[in-house]
Amino acid sequence: MKIIKIESFEKEDIMVTVEGYPHARPIFNADITPTELKEKLAVWKINQDEVDEIN
Repeated sequence: MKIIKIESFEKEDIMVTVEGYPHARPIFNADITPTELKEKLAVWKINQDEVDEIN
């Protein structure tokens, strides 16, 4: 999974664009560490894939 872009979102959050998921951009607290971001994105990706399978 490749991060395409990280941008500011609202006051203290970031929005992440991930390769292969251009229309679903998860939002995280801006103080997230790189390791936490990687872990949370892995879980987020699993959830996205499960939703795609249902649809």
